[in-house]
Amino acid sequence: MARSLPEIALHPVTEREFSISDGTVVHGMITRAADTPPGGPLLVDVHGGPHNAWAPHSDPVHLYHQELASLGWTILTLNVRASDGYGEAFYTAAVGA
Repeated sequence: MARSLPEIALHPVTEREFSISDGTVVHGMITRAADTPPGGPLLVDVHGGPHNAWAPHSDPVHLYHQELASLGWTILTLNVRASDGYGEAFYTAAVGA
């Protein structure tokens, strides 16, 4: 629940891990309304960078994700290779690629 707007209930954000083609595990989060059925529209929101990261502890709410979830969208945010916070090898994986 939002502290500054206690009457507003936020859609849940579920943390997930995905294995990519070379077996590397990347971290992501899914935001969607609890009553959203599978198969609806999907927004894959890629952060800027490459050296940046989606992190619920430092940036817990993205209002446009909440608005889209209210409209039936599922939002997937991924911390692809070269994202911050996963060690130097992960951070520099895009160099020369």
